Amino acid sequence: MNTSQNTLNQPLVSVIIPAFNAETFIAKTLESIRYQTNQNIEVLVVDDCSTDTTSEIVKSFAQKDSRFSLLQPSNSGAAVRNLAIEKSKGEYIAPINANDIWYPQNL
Repeated sequence: MNTSQNTLNQPLVSVIIPAFNAETFIAKTLESIRYQTNQNIEVLVVDDCSTDTTSEIVKSFAQKDSRFSLLQPSNSGAAVRNLAIEKSKGEYIAPINANDIWYPQNL
C-alpha cells in the first residue's frame, strides 16, 4: 500500500469554528476559509445551540463543499471547541472564531 497516497486523502488542517448566533458573519468567515491557498482542509463548525439561522447557513456550505460539516451537540458551553477537535481528522488544528476573516494565505 502506498502510504503517501493515503496521506493525500486525509485533511492536513482541521479548521475548528465554535459558533453561537453567528448568522450575521458566519458566511463571510466560511468564504474566507473556502478560498485558502491550502485546500487540503476540513472545516468543522460546532453550533452551540444557536437560536438564529447559523446552522442553516453552515448546512448550505456543507451541501456545496464536502470539506465543511456542522456539529450540533446537545449540550453547550466551553467544551464545544473540544468536541470539534475530538472529531477532527487533520494533522494540524486551526481554530478560528465565527466572526473572523482569514487572508487567503493564512493556511
